[in-house]
Amino acid sequence: PRLRELCVEGWASLEDSGVQMLAAQCTRLRIVWLRQAPRLSDDAVTYLAALPELSNLSLAHAAGLTDRSLQELASPEACSRTRLRCLDLSGCRQLTEASVLEFAAEVAKTESGLRLRSLQLDMCAHLGRAVAESLAQCSSLLRCSLTSCRPMPEAAQSWKDAEGRAEACRALGVEPPQADVDEDDDSGPGFERPPPQAEAEEAPQCAVCM
Repeated sequence: PRLRELCVEGWASLEDSGVQMLAAQCTRLRIVWLRQAPRLSDDAVTYLAALPELSNLSLAHAAGLTDRSLQELASPEACSRTRLRCLDLSGCRQLTEASVLEFAAEVAKTESGLRLRSLQLDMCAHLGRAVAESLAQCSSLLRCSLTSCRPMPEAAQSWKDAEGRAEACRALGVEPPQADVDEDDDSGPGFERPPPQAEAEEAPQCAVCM
């Protein structure tokens, strides 16, 4: 129950039931990276979203995730309790542009509890310029990556600070948002590039910190 961080690459056998058990027994988890776990579905996101201290979540290259995962994370119930600051759903190719635009609208709400600081959606084939425009106008979002998506200006593909976001806004022709400094941000490591697709078949590697 004292486990605070769990980072695993290439856990091919992990299923939703395992995530459910993990979330039930390790309720103090802050950082969860379960990358390259192809058997996970939207149900796994539902279980993880209930963790009261979760601040950093990566489910990159989870082929089973759909728009329902974003809807779950942006739901009123999740927003009312969330501490989520960093989210990585790179390579989740079922995510649609319409759903990400709705998610961005929730992030942009100043009254919303969803105050993301970092978002990675690399290699999501359905996402393009409209998503970049919407995310660039989210005042809380200081780090964002949309590489290997549909065509968009190079400056809008990735930014890592307020200055980079301003450059993205200029390239997209949109008004930059007002600065939003979150002094209580305790999300831990955030802007981490997901492992290359070629690593999907490597043996699982685990790093667990108490």
